[in-house]
Amino acid sequence: MSIKAIAKMPIKLLEKVHNTIVLAIYKVKVGKNIDIRGRIFIRNHGKIAIGDDFTCNCKMASNPVGGPYQTAFAVKAGAELTIGNHVGISGTAIMCNQKITIGDNVQIGSGCCIYDTDFHSTDYMMRRSMSTDIPKESPVEIANDVFIGARSMILKGVHIGNGAVIGAGSVVTKNIPEYEIWAGNPAILVRRMYD
Repeated sequence: MSIKAIAKMPIKLLEKVHNTIVLAIYKVKVGKNIDIRGRIFIRNHGKIAIGDDFTCNCKMASNPVGGPYQTAFAVKAGAELTIGNHVGISGTAIMCNQKITIGDNVQIGSGCCIYDTDFHSTDYMMRRSMSTDIPKESPVEIANDVFIGARSMILKGVHIGNGAVIGAGSVVTKNIPEYEIWAGNPAILVRRMYD
């Protein structure tokens, strides 16, 4: 074993301990063979379930292509985040106020954001007071075998069909049919895969 590998062992051990404690404190249901590289950020007041063979990069050393993004899951009381089997996530922020579902074999690139809420009202008068600043919210569903390119945003109410591909840096505001490639801001159809 190299000196470099030996030097990294205490850091990896501390990260593993940190992640184990965070998952336990926030009552995250996890499957088998999860691999979290770096320190994950979780705030769970609802339900989070993660399937088998989950891989999560939370620091630049684990995925330098994506930059220094930490993976963060925040789930409000009464909300539900479900992540399927064989999912890979790098430096992604998921903010769940209602329901977000991610299917099996999904890959989510670094710096992505997935939100089922607008966070604030679009009406400026409503935003003037916390008591009236009520955002629109709607569930997000990402089906099986979807690939989401780095720094994309998936916004409230979106359903992405099986096998779809979202190009890097896209902003997805509407449903995407299965086996289609979409990209841009706002995301538009680039091509269908099997025409």
